Order: sequence, then C-alpha cells, then structure tokens
Amino acid sequence: KAADKEVKEKIKSPADYIALGEKLFTEKTCTTCHQPDAKVIGPSIKDINKVYSEKGANLVAFLKGESEAIVDTDPGQVAIMKANLDGFVKDLTSEELAALAAYMASIK
Repeated sequence: KAADKEVKEKIKSPADYIALGEKLFTEKTCTTCHQPDAKVIGPSIKDINKVYSEKGANLVAFLKGESEAIVDTDPGQVAIMKANLDGFVKDLTSEELAALAAYMASIK
C-alpha cells in the first residue's frame, strides 16, 4: 500500500518510531482514556505494559482486534475499547500500529 510505503520512508530510527507512535497516540485520542501512570477511563500505559510483558502477549494483535483484552477485562470497558479500536485504530497501517506499541513500551 502507498500509505505503508510513505510511513516506512519517514521512519529512520527507533526514536523516530517512538515519536510517530506518540503522535498517533495523541492524534487518535488514546490519551483520553490512557495516561502513562494513572487509570483514567482505561488502564495506564504502565499497567498495560506490565500485563502484556508478564503474559508475553502481543499488543499489536490486540489493536488489530486479533486477540482478547487481558488488562481490563470488564465487559463494559472491553465494549468501550472495541468501539474505539473500530473507530480510531482500524485504519492504521501495520507500521503505525507497531509504532504505537513502540511508544507505549517506551513508557517506563
């Protein structure tokens, strides 16, 4: 896809990847529900990182809708997240999803 090629040409280093992920995290309104250190509507980025690391899970697969929620499994929360994934995230390229995951993983 042309969009994939365009994104790949912009990414030169891991830092660029993280910067793209941060930009997407903000633009796609992920920040409305997810903060680095605190649960707001959804779990904090640090909590997400912890659970995904402990379980050896793939965040990109979740963002693509290919795996179940493992951090906050409350059905109401899962429904909100699924609506957001379908609304804001489904059109992102694999490269952009990987950049989002890289940004989130950079939050320590």
